[in-house]
Amino acid sequence: MDMERKDVFAGYWYPSDKDELRDLIAFQPEPGDPIRSAILPHAGLFFSHRGIAHYLARVDRGITRVIVLSPSHYYYLKPNEILGSRSFDSAQTPFGSLSMVPLEGAAPGGEAQIQREHAVEMVLPGLKETLPDVTVSMGLVSQVDEGQVEALAGLVLRQMDDHTSLVASSDFTHYGEGFRYFPYGLAITDGVRAKVRDDDRELAGLLAQGEWRQALRLSNARHSTVCGIAANVIASCVNSSLGLVGEIADSYDSFGLSGGGESFVSYVTVLWRKP
Repeated sequence: MDMERKDVFAGYWYPSDKDELRDLIAFQPEPGDPIRSAILPHAGLFFSHRGIAHYLARVDRGITRVIVLSPSHYYYLKPNEILGSRSFDSAQTPFGSLSMVPLEGAAPGGEAQIQREHAVEMVLPGLKETLPDVTVSMGLVSQVDEGQVEALAGLVLRQMDDHTSLVASSDFTHYGEGFRYFPYGLAITDGVRAKVRDDDRELAGLLAQGEWRQALRLSNARHSTVCGIAANVIASCVNSSLGLVGEIADSYDSFGLSGGGESFVSYVTVLWRKP
C-alpha cells in the first residue's frame, strides 16, 4: 500500500513555516565542479544546514534521484544489512512532497524505522527547494563489517547512473560526558575541540580518497562515536568505484554554534565530483 513519509521533525528540529525555513537553509553559490555524492550532517538544521548547504550549492542540477543512506538512531538494525521500504511513494516537506522509490536490493519492512529517523529527513527540505522534481530513495545501515562493505556498496552501485546522487547522512564525533566519550579529557577546551577536528578530518580525508578500509579500521580503533560510519564507508566504496574525486568542504562543531555546553558534536561535509 502506498503511503507518505511525514515530516515529523518539522517545527521541532527545523521551522515548519516556509519563509522561516527558506531563510534558514538559504545558501550562496559556490565555485567548483558539479557534485555527485556527499557525506552530510543530520543534526537539527540550526546545526546542520551549514554543512548541507555546500552540497545544495554545487549538486549537479541534472540529478533526478538521490539515494540517502543513514544510521538508525531509534531502532536496532541487523549488522551488514541495508533496511529499506517498499511502501513509501512520497516524502513530505514544508515545501511540498518529494516522490519516493524503493532502494532496490534493500531488506524490506523498514517503514517504522524510516518514518522515525531524523537522519534521512534533514536533507529533504533543501532538496525540495533546490531540485523540486527529484525522486528520493532511503536506506538505513548502522553496522558493517569490513568484509561486507563491497557487497552493500555493490547494491547501491548498480543504481548509480549519471543522474543519481548518493548522500551518506552522518554526524562525526560526539564528544563529552553526555556521549560517554572523552579521550582528550572531560573539560571542553579549544585544544580538545582542535584534536577532535583533526581526528575527524583525518577520517574524512580517508573517506574522500576512497580509503574506506583504513577509515573503518581507524574508526574502530578509536571506538569512535561517528554515528554514520557504516553509511560513510559504503559511500566511499561506491564513489571510489565510480572514479569520483572527493574533497572535504567544511568542518565545524555544535559548540562553536551554540557557544558552549558540556558536550558537543562535530560535523564534516565531504563532496565527490567527476574528475
